[in-house]
Amino acid sequence: MERGFFDRVLKFMGIEQEEAASAEPARAVPEEVPYRRRGRLISLPGPGSQQMNVVVAEPTSFDEVESLAEQLKQRHPVLITLERTQGEVARRIIDFLSGATYALDGRMQKVGDWIFLFAPSNVTIDLVQRELEDRSLF
Repeated sequence: MERGFFDRVLKFMGIEQEEAASAEPARAVPEEVPYRRRGRLISLPGPGSQQMNVVVAEPTSFDEVESLAEQLKQRHPVLITLERTQGEVARRIIDFLSGATYALDGRMQKVGDWIFLFAPSNVTIDLVQRELEDRSLF
């Protein structure tokens, strides 16, 4: 109220004062930005939006292991059983897939006798079976 009165007195005397900066900052008027079309959009699937495929294989020779490593590179988990594979060949297969999994920041887990799961970095392996074995349920 005092300020309004003081402003009126100054105006009456012919002395106009510039408006004092208000307590509220002035709102900037957004400039019209022309819409720019982007060249490529990359879709990132959210959880549950894409079906996960698991590759199940029973390699009997080392020649089959390269295609399994390609599946890992495509971010598909690979489950292999080596029950019918000769000992030295089985060891080489495990070594090769372990190296490929490590290079892709993935994980390897022995699931059972001669059964192994190789998972890329986008797949988490939960060790529920070990927890159940610890509780003597198996």
